[in-house]
Amino acid sequence: MPNMSYCRFENTSGDIADCIEALNDADWDLEEMLENASSKHEARAMRRFVKLCREVAEGFENVDV
Repeated sequence: MPNMSYCRFENTSGDIADCIEALNDADWDLEEMLENASSKHEARAMRRFVKLCREVAEGFENVDV
């Protein structure tokens, strides 16, 4: 179910933290995670997640948070 606009970031930040924890558990070895993905769809989503994270980081590289 999509997030409502008034709580989009609040809801999504927890999901992102969960994904980062999974990456930490795998010692940030994306190739290993892709090999062990539960499906082709999950592997594709992992790649998309990393690409989206790069896009966010690049968009805010000059911003202090």
